[in-house]
Amino acid sequence: MRKSDMRKSWHIFSTDIRKLLVNWVACVIIGGLIILPSLYAWFNIKASWDPYAQTDQIPVGIVNEDVGATVRDDDIHVGDQLVDTLKKNNSFEWHFVNEENAMDRLEYGTIMRQ
Repeated sequence: MRKSDMRKSWHIFSTDIRKLLVNWVACVIIGGLIILPSLYAWFNIKASWDPYAQTDQIPVGIVNEDVGATVRDDDIHVGDQLVDTLKKNNSFEWHFVNEENAMDRLEYGTIMRQ
């Protein structure tokens, strides 16, 4: 590229910028085209950055109706073992309730409280 070509390019660019600065509508549109995609990206990144960080605030109702079983003369209560494991787990807000309470809360859409 020769110097004269570079000067012509710079002249065209500077003329466009001067014309843009006197036309406020074009400034608003170009400003919007610069800012809106940035805001869109920022909100989407913020919303999906760490979706599992706040799961300890999600209420989950647990109903244990396991009656157990006998296998080879051993009593097995998997439901009780599962409940004991979940009580030690803090990844969700576990609520251990009976079936009637759980169904009432499910029907009326209220948050479970023990």
